[in-house]
Amino acid sequence: MPPASTAPQYTPPDGEWGWVVVFGAFISIGFSYAFPKAITVFFKEIQEIFHTSYSEIAWISSIMLAVMYAGGPMSSVLVNKYGSRPVMIAGGILCSFGMIVSSFCNSVLELYICIGVVGGLGLAFNLQPALTMIGFPVPWDLSQLWSAAQFLSVHLLEEKKIEEEKQKALKNADSKEAEPLTNNENGEPANRDNKALDDPSERETNI
Repeated sequence: MPPASTAPQYTPPDGEWGWVVVFGAFISIGFSYAFPKAITVFFKEIQEIFHTSYSEIAWISSIMLAVMYAGGPMSSVLVNKYGSRPVMIAGGILCSFGMIVSSFCNSVLELYICIGVVGGLGLAFNLQPALTMIGFPVPWDLSQLWSAAQFLSVHLLEEKKIEEEKQKALKNADSKEAEPLTNNENGEPANRDNKALDDPSERETNI
C-alpha cells in the first residue's frame, strides 16, 4: 500500500495574490452594501433642500437596491464574456459618475436616475463579480460530489439514531426510578415490611 501523500492535491491558481483579490472583493462588497444605507444620513438635508417627504426620499435607496440586485444577470453575462476585472472597473466608473452627477441634481426625480439607476447599476457590476471571484474552484466531478453527499447523509442519520437511543434509554431509566418497589398482593411498598420488622413495637404486635 503506498504511503499517504501530505502534499495538497490542488494548488490555488493565484497563490498569495489571491489574498489581495479577497481584500479587494471585501472592499467592493462593503461599499455595495454601505452606499444604499448611507443615504439615510442625508435624509433631513435632502428633505429641507428639495422640500419632499420621507417616503419620496426613501425611494432613492429602494431603487438603488432594486437595480443592484436586478442587474445581477446582466453582470454575470458580462463577467462570463469579458472577465471580472473589466466589469468591476466599469461598475466603479458608473457608480462614481452617478454619485458625482447627483451633487448637481435639482429634484428628487433626478436623484432617482443618478443615484438609483446609474449608481445601482454600478454597484451591480461591482457586487456580483466580487462574490464570484472569491469562490474557490473545487476540482471534483459529479460522482465525487454525489458520494460526499451520500456519506454526509448516512453520517447524519447515524448520529440521529444514536441520539434517539440515548433519549429512549434516559426515559426508561427515569420511569424505572419513578416506579415504587412492591412485594405483596396489595401493592404496598416493599420497604414498609422491612420497617415493620425493624421496629420493636411492630414486632410485638405481630407476635
